[in-house]
Amino acid sequence: PDSSDWLNVVQVAAGQVATGAHTVVVVKGQDDNKDAFAFNAPKLDAELVRKLTAAATALGWKLSAGPLHLAVDGSTFTLVPQSTVKVHARQVARQLGLDAAKATKELKISHLAFAAAEGLSATEVFDGYATGLYTSAVFKGTRKRDVQSFPARVTLLGSDVSADAIAQQIAFAKAQVLTRFLQDAPANYINPIKLAEIAQEIAQEYISVIEKKDTGGG
Repeated sequence: PDSSDWLNVVQVAAGQVATGAHTVVVVKGQDDNKDAFAFNAPKLDAELVRKLTAAATALGWKLSAGPLHLAVDGSTFTLVPQSTVKVHARQVARQLGLDAAKATKELKISHLAFAAAEGLSATEVFDGYATGLYTSAVFKGTRKRDVQSFPARVTLLGSDVSADAIAQQIAFAKAQVLTRFLQDAPANYINPIKLAEIAQEIAQEYISVIEKKDTGGG
């Protein structure tokens, strides 16, 4: 799948600056007014938040309308409403990533940033985004592979997540893509021989065989 190829090459990092990036910003509704909104982006500059708010308000935007693309001060943004479904915060974060993928994957973005949101894990947001890029279209006729349309860089803006945590999340996302691929693949593609070949490739990459003599055993 394209998303699996993309996960092998995308550069993902946490940072305090994302120059030139298209930034995804989380927006929350307010309990007393479903059409009112507030930004869940505590690390963003207050003046920038004010300008984004003014731009969205001037357009008459409401949360119920879904994600909104904006250009402010020469930079581009996508405002994504935060889910109000009463579920675990990890699920809310993943849903945010899924919504961001759906809203931005046709924009041909080279550098994408996710502004840190209070209460939402940056790695879970990325996991949702990676999941949202998956498609089974590879099995539906002939088409060109489209990895180049995905962002080459992703910055978790304002997050202090470690490089190890990011690497672990990418590995987890790759495992999910492979699982979905095996589930979606037709029987004439994933036959017993092909499945065995895939299992062998996975084993060669991730599993180390320890000889008995290396363990100190008799």
